[in-house]
Amino acid sequence: MSTSSRRPSLPPMPDLNHLTEDERLVIENVLQRQKEEEEKEQDMIRQMKDEFENYQQSVLKLNEETLKNLPEDIGAVCQVCHKTKFADGVGHSCHYCNTKSCARCGGRITIKGPTNKDQVSVVWSCNLCRKKQEILAKTGAWYH
Repeated sequence: MSTSSRRPSLPPMPDLNHLTEDERLVIENVLQRQKEEEEKEQDMIRQMKDEFENYQQSVLKLNEETLKNLPEDIGAVCQVCHKTKFADGVGHSCHYCNTKSCARCGGRITIKGPTNKDQVSVVWSCNLCRKKQEILAKTGAWYH
């Protein structure tokens, strides 16, 4: 996934020579806490991306293995886990990628209208697309 969380570089440390030692310590402590919080945030984002990549790789591997065996009812099973079988007309297609998934591999999400924020709709999303959206939302990459 190519979501880069571009952070603006921190400005140079301000000249604190005109402050008292206590004032300088307070400001330096605040800046240190800010740095620690930003590092925690970057670790959380890195972990989320790693989890997504692992999940995506496991789904792709499962898809490859299933295509090798190619059962005759491939259209009637969940395209993510390849375990849940659907009756005719059953199963949900992902709103974003059109992958047909079962209730374990997807779920309903509420989205707001593009122009009217009071207008909401409920759509089905596979877990892959949901995880992508979660990363985009938490990193702010959807905005850039």
